[in-house]
Amino acid sequence: MKQLPAIAFVVLCLFGGAADFAYASESTACIETMRVLIDTLDKIEAGFNGTHHIVLTLYNGTEVRRDMEGPVSQNQQYTNEFDLECTPKSEIFQVHLESGGDDGWFMAQVITQAKHRDQIDYTPLTTDTVFNKWLDGDRDNYDQVWYNARRLPLNLSDRCFSDFQITGTTGDSSDSGFTSARHHFIVFHLIDGEERVEINGEDLNRNTPFTKATPTERCIKLTDIKRVSLDAQSSDGWEIADIATSYYDSASSSYVELTNDSAFDRYLDSNRNDLDYDTTHLLLSLVAN
Repeated sequence: MKQLPAIAFVVLCLFGGAADFAYASESTACIETMRVLIDTLDKIEAGFNGTHHIVLTLYNGTEVRRDMEGPVSQNQQYTNEFDLECTPKSEIFQVHLESGGDDGWFMAQVITQAKHRDQIDYTPLTTDTVFNKWLDGDRDNYDQVWYNARRLPLNLSDRCFSDFQITGTTGDSSDSGFTSARHHFIVFHLIDGEERVEINGEDLNRNTPFTKATPTERCIKLTDIKRVSLDAQSSDGWEIADIATSYYDSASSSYVELTNDSAFDRYLDSNRNDLDYDTTHLLLSLVAN
């Protein structure tokens, strides 16, 4: 049998190896199966009997939608696996839960895992170990729902965040808080637009600590955030002595500071022309992480 010249053998090995490596890389990045693990709590009506959805949105706008069907009882774990027909992980822009009706489902914890082609083990896709939200098409009149219960974004592991909160202290004036009938906004200014979240009012006294959940509709990458601001929605002013914004990091199971203004001393108000700064738009100080 005729032997290949040495150079031909080397070329064949190089190109063959490169092809194998490219195939392996593509296979690893391709998600064939998604596992969903959801824990309810021992909460009244926490389970459901209908159908809700988990949706993967790709960068090109395509949605990969799978049905999560009941019944699920309170204090029970929901586990299911879905065929994703080889969805490239690098193309996933966001994962969210979507209500399929008004049969609400309370979720204490939501974890999704991905199994790639030619692999046996599952790896994290989204991680929300402290979720505590209702998925419900008709939840506006229940509890104090500070989020859109019809659509719940999940935190893609090591990539983006949607669970934000603000903490701080009101100022020294007698009317430091603003009423529950009024709203102001925290605004995340991103490289491709902005994400605005309403901050519900509360009749707080002067020099009073506050914590307000401000979950975003979309999952935000930290690298996409250019700046963060407070924008006034009404003339019912809010005096803030100090304020910090943080996001929930599932890896450390704790909130991590995004902004910190320990000596803020500003009014957020749409009608305060007597002050020497713009009270309608207050920039917050990003923390270097």
